[in-house]
Amino acid sequence: MENDSTQQSLSNEISKTFLTTESIIQTASDLIWAIDSNYCLIFDNITFQEITKKGIGRSLNKGENVLSQDWDPGFLSFWKELYDRVLLKGERFTIEIPIVFSPDPEHVEFSFSPLNINKQMVNGVLIMGRNITSHHKLIKEKEKEERKYKAIVDQAKEMLFLHDQRGNIVEVNKEAIRNSGYTREELLKLTVYNIDPDAKDRLDSENIWNTIGPLSEVSFEVRHRRKDGSYYPAEVNASKIEVDGEFYILALVRDLTLKKKLQEELNTSSLFANNVISSMNEGFTLLDLEGKHKSVNHAFIKMTGFSENELLGKGAPHPYWPEEEIDVIKNAFSATLSGKNSFVKLIFKHKNGKRFPVVISSFSVNDDLGNIVGYAATIKDLSEVISFENALLQSETKYRYLFENLNQGVFYQKADGRVSDVNEAALKMFGLSRNQFIGKDSFDERWRIVNEKFEVLSPLQHPSMRALTSGEKVTSETVGIYIPEKDEYNWIIINAIPIFQENEQKPCEVFATMEDITARKNAEDSLSYTNHLLASFIENSPIFTYIKEVTPNRSKVLYASNNYDQMIGIKGKEMVGKTMDELFPAEFARAITEDDWQVVSKGIELKLNEVLNNRSYLTIKFPIKDQSRNLLAGYTIDITELKEAELALLESETELRELNATKDKFFSIIAHDLRSPFNSILGLSEILVDQINEKDYQDLDKIGRYIFESSKKAMDLLINLLEWSRSKTGRIEFSPEYIPIIPLIKESVDSLTESAHQKQIEIQLELNHNKLVFVDKAMISSILRNLISNAIKFTPNQGKVTIKMESKDRSTQICVCDNGIGMDKKTIDKLFKIDEASSRTGTNNEKGTGLGLILCKEFIEKHRGKIWVESETGIGSRFFFSIPTY
Repeated sequence: MENDSTQQSLSNEISKTFLTTESIIQTASDLIWAIDSNYCLIFDNITFQEITKKGIGRSLNKGENVLSQDWDPGFLSFWKELYDRVLLKGERFTIEIPIVFSPDPEHVEFSFSPLNINKQMVNGVLIMGRNITSHHKLIKEKEKEERKYKAIVDQAKEMLFLHDQRGNIVEVNKEAIRNSGYTREELLKLTVYNIDPDAKDRLDSENIWNTIGPLSEVSFEVRHRRKDGSYYPAEVNASKIEVDGEFYILALVRDLTLKKKLQEELNTSSLFANNVISSMNEGFTLLDLEGKHKSVNHAFIKMTGFSENELLGKGAPHPYWPEEEIDVIKNAFSATLSGKNSFVKLIFKHKNGKRFPVVISSFSVNDDLGNIVGYAATIKDLSEVISFENALLQSETKYRYLFENLNQGVFYQKADGRVSDVNEAALKMFGLSRNQFIGKDSFDERWRIVNEKFEVLSPLQHPSMRALTSGEKVTSETVGIYIPEKDEYNWIIINAIPIFQENEQKPCEVFATMEDITARKNAEDSLSYTNHLLASFIENSPIFTYIKEVTPNRSKVLYASNNYDQMIGIKGKEMVGKTMDELFPAEFARAITEDDWQVVSKGIELKLNEVLNNRSYLTIKFPIKDQSRNLLAGYTIDITELKEAELALLESETELRELNATKDKFFSIIAHDLRSPFNSILGLSEILVDQINEKDYQDLDKIGRYIFESSKKAMDLLINLLEWSRSKTGRIEFSPEYIPIIPLIKESVDSLTESAHQKQIEIQLELNHNKLVFVDKAMISSILRNLISNAIKFTPNQGKVTIKMESKDRSTQICVCDNGIGMDKKTIDKLFKIDEASSRTGTNNEKGTGLGLILCKEFIEKHRGKIWVESETGIGSRFFFSIPTY
């Protein structure tokens, strides 16, 4: 009770404190209220009461808890947290909060302050709110204008660079990024000196910072450097701007590459122009942008009386201009330089001083980008044909209108679909006046837009409306616009780009550009039947045909016959528009692109043999002449069956050659190598018989040992010959089984111990495991015997032979090493080859056939293993073979 009394007393004290200011508070337009530490209302003003009525349908009474009303739970939690920051922590702060009691939210800036009545603790909270909605709207409008400005800048055809006084680049547009090859982030880390090497000298010598005023600009030509190191000529229009008290240089840069090229072509074609126009009866002249004569014809020279040297290279005013006509003539050519055709009657002065009337038809000479690079004029002496002046003027005017170029059409459309802005080119495409176009929306019944199939598009199918509703770009869409006055369609390609406000998910408007392609569309339609016949012919051919557009790094399909699904599983129509990287494996695609560029860049025909997906193809490519693009055509023929026939023939030839070599080797062994040991046996046997008959038993043991050794050599040779013969004829049986390898090695060593003992050769074993191997025991024994026997044969007396074995990842590797005579590379290259194999004499004149190693290779290959040798003359040899471990 005492606490309640104290609290009530405190509330009364607070109320008295603010009583004197109540009249002021009530009349304030800002929100004002105060609460005590129990969240009870101490006082408020009329504005606060209006807010509570909107929120809960009534105003609050003094002493009523502001958090116990029928507010949204999330709303209560949020405000309680704000109150507690003051009541519990004594904070003083300002926060912006949107108040949503109507379709348009109001933004209010709230100030929270503690009430300290007893100066010892926080007894309440004072809240004051200021409506800042109008300020928010101003910010949003500014942001919208900035985005619109940004969109226009990014659509500009010229490059834009903004840099400070130190040369640091602080802003660029999309055209600057595209042309320079850098990303936006890379450009903003550079200085103007990185892309314009002469910039520092120019800024210093011309003192641009001091000479450019806020409303003036300077123009000059520079060399700009791209990221790849290449340079291009450019024209720079630089002006100085001030932002927040700091000065910057705003540079609009135009690539002059094409302009320079056209100017060079204009200069180089002067001779041709002179030859053409020299036969004209009318006077004709070409002038540059400074008004200097670049070319005149004989009719013009005769007309004025001045020689060619007196005219060429001379600027205005020209000597044939009468003083009284100078201003009129200057105005005529000024109009031409601004892009307008000029057709005027003037008075010229002959060199002898005589005046004569002329009619001049002048027109600007433009490059492909529409830039004026000069102007031309035809001059007709009207002294004798004055009566035809009006007809000539009308004819010349109509003729000059043919040179007029249509610019790109542009319009803006708001979120509600209504057009807010449009340019002259777009008005011409739609056949409407500005008043008819502005304010018109896509639901207007006067629209009549069709697709290429002449299907009428509904309002929401219009490209600009699709961009507005989807929030995504609509690019390169072709539509037809019905022109009632002509009773025909204008065909255009339209690109629609949605524009968003910050943090908004839906576009606020759409920016659309249009290109008139009516003439091109009509030309395409007129060729459709011819193309249909050609396509029918190609589609029924077994040959793969295609047409591509090629650059150094890309080869794109423009046409492909539909039978390509037989080659790569994709029909030709699905290949159109795709590059080689999208259709083939990377390495194959790279090779195709390189070959394609070689064809178009060198203008040659190329024939290629290619392999894809285990099939062979013959491809013939050749360039197609086109003024604007690098095109090639080609056709591919599947020659797999032909290649297989050629390969079968080659294999038959190889097999026949090998059989002949085998036959020759077989007869060589029979005729020489096998005969030698049998001759020894026969000769020694005869001596043995004679000595026994004569009862001479001296050295019989030596003769017997010689007969034994010759018989053993003959037997070994016969075994190898038999095994080799069975292997070559396919009659040898391959019977692998799991056996331990070490006992097999030791058996082979034991069988050759006597041969090693005779030469005092040490056989050393380094066997680190006894793993089971899946092998044919007889074949492996034969391999080991041949390799160990060879090592003993080519090792000198008191030498050493080492047999090593080690386990690899999935194989067992065995090495027979010796420190014998070794071999050179030429000898090594002949090993294992039946047509080149030859025997060498051992260190004790042991004979051989070379057949053993050939047999080893064939037996190891039956085990899916490998055999190889490392050797050095005078050092020794190491024969390795590996067999898979299962």
